Amino acid sequence: MLLLLGRQRKSQIFQIRNALNSIKENRIGIANEIKLSPELSEVEFEIRAMFLQTQKIIGNLKKLEQVRTEFLGNVSHELSTYFHKYCDLTFL
Repeated sequence: MLLLLGRQRKSQIFQIRNALNSIKENRIGIANEIKLSPELSEVEFEIRAMFLQTQKIIGNLKKLEQVRTEFLGNVSHELSTYFHKYCDLTFL
């Protein structure tokens, strides 16, 4: 009996490890691709929730990076325009 429970637990741990490795290696595109056995449904739900939260955070970070890049480009342009006008007035 204990041997059977040990094998079952080992199988469950293996399933969880495989799911987490798939996420880590970007082999999972959507949360519904995460599948565990029925007795691990609560764990599956939690892993899916973490996956979705991580995807949302990554999306927000990408948007933030885009805003940062645009802001720096605009500031750089404005500063160089001002600098060139100032230099032109200085040499008059």
